[in-house]
Amino acid sequence: MKSQRYFTVTVLGDFNDRVGTDHVVWQVVAGPHSLGRCKDNGHHLMRTCAEHCLLLTNTFFRLLTQKKATWMHPRSRRWQMVDYVLLRRRYRQDVLVTKAMPDANGLTDHHFVISQIRFQIKPLRRPEGKRPPVLGRAGCQLQDLFDDNDTKINNILAEKNRLYKAYEYLRTHATKAAFFRSRSLVQQQL
Repeated sequence: MKSQRYFTVTVLGDFNDRVGTDHVVWQVVAGPHSLGRCKDNGHHLMRTCAEHCLLLTNTFFRLLTQKKATWMHPRSRRWQMVDYVLLRRRYRQDVLVTKAMPDANGLTDHHFVISQIRFQIKPLRRPEGKRPPVLGRAGCQLQDLFDDNDTKINNILAEKNRLYKAYEYLRTHATKAAFFRSRSLVQQQL
């Protein structure tokens, strides 16, 4: 995984790893509020996060177990945290909260995870004097179709507007039919 320094890397997914709180070495990667104990895949995930300066945002918030846990083990019936949101370490202060949504039904055995992040996106700066030259605007090559028929178009629209005002003034079937006929004729002729 290679990326530029100014890109914000956010990884969301089901990693099927349990990252516990039993290792002091990984405090830079994982916070103190995880569930359960660490497994082998959890060590691999934390090592990968350490290599790429990522952190597990789920583990930095003190929440109820039902707001942290994303999956229940079928046999032991214990809730586990296996879905994570990974973010660059330098954006840790921008993460407002990362939590599971136990009420959301996604027809899956996992709970959805949401993360509220405050991104401040800055435009890339272009060095001074490197602005691309403006080549000019191309003029219109074809004469406008409506230039020759302006008077005819204005007469057709004036007739339609006259029939519309008559229909608004006196709402009868005859004025309504005349207005809709003129409207369809305008659409056909234009």
